[in-house]
Amino acid sequence: MPTLKKFYFYLLGLCACSGLAYYLDLGFFGSKSAPLPKPQVEEPQHPELSDPTLNQVQIPPEDVDAIRHIQAAFATGDYGRCLELAELFQDQKGRSPFFLSWLRTQMDSILTAVGWLKLKTGRCDQAIRYLLQAEQFGKSPEKSKGLAYCYYMNHYLDAAEEKILWFIANNKEPDGDVLSIYSEVLESKGRYSEATKILEILAAANKDPELKKKIAGMREKAKTEKLSQTVSTRSFSLSFVEEGYREIAERTLEFMEKALDELIDKYHFREPKKPIEVLLYREQDFQTINPNSPLWAEALFDGRIRVPLHQPYDLMHIRSVLRHELVHALFSQMTGARPLPNWFDEGLAQLASNCNKSCTPFSFGFNPGDFLSDEFFHKPFSSYKEFLAHKVYNQSLYLVLTLDASNRGALQTVVENIKIDSPLDSNALLQHVDTNFSELRKNAAGLWRKGYTFGAN
Repeated sequence: MPTLKKFYFYLLGLCACSGLAYYLDLGFFGSKSAPLPKPQVEEPQHPELSDPTLNQVQIPPEDVDAIRHIQAAFATGDYGRCLELAELFQDQKGRSPFFLSWLRTQMDSILTAVGWLKLKTGRCDQAIRYLLQAEQFGKSPEKSKGLAYCYYMNHYLDAAEEKILWFIANNKEPDGDVLSIYSEVLESKGRYSEATKILEILAAANKDPELKKKIAGMREKAKTEKLSQTVSTRSFSLSFVEEGYREIAERTLEFMEKALDELIDKYHFREPKKPIEVLLYREQDFQTINPNSPLWAEALFDGRIRVPLHQPYDLMHIRSVLRHELVHALFSQMTGARPLPNWFDEGLAQLASNCNKSCTPFSFGFNPGDFLSDEFFHKPFSSYKEFLAHKVYNQSLYLVLTLDASNRGALQTVVENIKIDSPLDSNALLQHVDTNFSELRKNAAGLWRKGYTFGAN
């Protein structure tokens, strides 16, 4: 089998010639995304700052002390503090020309390290700013890789591709992270054939069966590439294949803009910082294009909202599914694509989607059984068989209804306190409303035993 490196040099030729140069969403009441719908990037090794005190040059003691403080902050990974010190000392009067010259030569490394620190904590806006400042000292693979990732995460697709192509042209060794980002960029641009080639390059060195499934799905997408159309608003980018879907696509966009306003108003979600990608599929194509989706899933969110259109169209049901998926998409942007506890993500998505107007009074159905123990709500719901998955979804909704009934405004408070770099475990979320998951589950189990339906009193 050809090696990854051989494929990589093949890609280099394509770049020069042509400019090519999961985490499932399950769905009973809409569907759900699991953990991280984004490419991963490994932080590069940052070189140590140079030590000018080894030179045979007389350096004032106060400058030596400043150098030691800067070096210590950098060596311990406290890059933000390192930059603060560098900027503080740089502006102080009386610093020697030698010190200022040394400091200027270190700013490239310091700014690059700070940029990557911001990237890893989910603050891509800030990461872009620092990495661009570092690029003023010269381009490098580390800066281009970081910028490519953050441009993609912020949906600046052309800028991301430009950095990726520079990286490929100037880096002899293939980089799986960069190729993974590139496949996502190309998919967002609707260039599925090229995305397939990138994934095949990755697969040459990575035997991950999930990657093989993704390639199979991308090949299916490539078959409809020339038929694909996209309509957009400020907050959404919606793609579809058949011209006959245009009317439903336009109506879907109109509905989603309205749904977004309602979710922001009712649950205190924040405005999306980048367009949310939505893809509508013919029912018969959905499973082959999205092979990771369970057969019983009604839709999929893997960083993009993917919805099959069943005929005859049930607009009420489609809207419920879209609202459900929109909750996952908004949470994904708010957390930097870090996973929330499944019970909260799924429970609130069901409630916000109106459960086809059947969330309350809550329907127990025949033989509802006991309330599940804590651990069931913190495992990937995609790992459960259909019966158990239905139960854990149902009881996730019940947990959210319990929280809302016991503390009006609690759901809004939890949502408001979800930040790009805040802790996201269940107890961290619930501390803002003075409870914890064990207590919430205990209260929900008590109400469950009584058959409480949260109906109008």
